[in-house]
Amino acid sequence: PDVRTPSNPPEENQTNSRVAPARHDHLLVTMSNSADPATRRSAIQGIAKSKDTDDIDIVFRALSDRDPDVRKAAQDAIESIGTETVFGLVMQALSEAVPKTPPKSVDAALPYLTRALEAKMLEILDKTEEIPVRKKVAAHCLGRMRSRTAIPSLTKLAWSPDQAMAIVASRALLDIGDDAAFDSFRGLIKHPVPEVRWAALQGISRTGGPETTTMLSGAALGSTETNLELRKRATILLGKSNDPAAIPYLIEVLRSQSPLRSEALTALRTLTGLDAGGDAYSWIEWYRGTQKPPATRPAPANASAATDEPPRKQ
Repeated sequence: PDVRTPSNPPEENQTNSRVAPARHDHLLVTMSNSADPATRRSAIQGIAKSKDTDDIDIVFRALSDRDPDVRKAAQDAIESIGTETVFGLVMQALSEAVPKTPPKSVDAALPYLTRALEAKMLEILDKTEEIPVRKKVAAHCLGRMRSRTAIPSLTKLAWSPDQAMAIVASRALLDIGDDAAFDSFRGLIKHPVPEVRWAALQGISRTGGPETTTMLSGAALGSTETNLELRKRATILLGKSNDPAAIPYLIEVLRSQSPLRSEALTALRTLTGLDAGGDAYSWIEWYRGTQKPPATRPAPANASAATDEPPRKQ
């Protein structure tokens, strides 16, 4: 059985927050951090005019500025600097970072660069002769851009024999967060790589509904998943499902799966908002009490009793 454990997300690298160590214009940096939106906008306009890419991370951060005029100036700066140049800078910044911790300024900017870069990233993803590192960067970017168009290509890439590629593609599908990826995740729960299966379980859990509960329950009970860590995580996801149909599955996990006892109890308490005790028998008794049929009223003595009309005289 597969007993490997999915790797935890790496801690954020606080020092890796810029596109590249460069000759930053300290005046522009100061202006870009000003509390005055007009000053921040002037900094962006200065970069756009000079087309100096040493301070491109200032433009990237401004794409999500709280002021709409600053955001507009940043979009204009991207167009002024040029799509090809920005594309090259993003590729350069992410090539050594994906699938580790991408530079913060670049990663945060990706959702705002969809119009400029999505088509080029899709082209890289679909090139059979493309080098793997560029495909990984493209997959990551398209996930951050929430590109529905990329779902078929990312699904195919998630089955790559390159394990790192498969992990990046599955995480990109998860980042897209669209119900259209549900069928992809349904297949990926059978993937040989645990990290990919974990992404699939998370993707499935976000959709909700009876099929979601069935698949998560299968993983928690061990019928479709052998990795103990993933079974524990599937159990916790059931507790967050907000689906009462998951309760009997969780009780069964509590009753028969001792390694998952703690997770099953946590999930039951999360899902029900109650604490019926620490053993399976207490939860079984509680659950039986919730399944009592509703009380029925006696049938009316005659047909007229079922209406608001008075009985007719014989």
